[in-house]
Amino acid sequence: MENLSKSIKSLKEDEKINFVYDGKKYFIDCFHTYKDGTKSFSVSSDDEYSAKHMNVKNITKKYINLYTFDMMQNRTNYKMEIEKIILIHI
Repeated sequence: MENLSKSIKSLKEDEKINFVYDGKKYFIDCFHTYKDGTKSFSVSSDDEYSAKHMNVKNITKKYINLYTFDMMQNRTNYKMEIEKIILIHI
């Protein structure tokens, strides 16, 4: 899945990659590119009844490390296992 990391990092603003993780559909997208070329990514649920998303902190060989804050500024972290990701080609 090393190619997954490269594919994610090569996304342009507003591009996304669709995938299944633990039986649920998600997508990862580049939502902002800064002037210095660094990018911000998020993982979102593809469920139309759910507006859930988490920001990508970093990507390692084993995990996509995610985080989000609730309205009281409590941080939640999650490690998404790369080996469980099944890409969806559209």
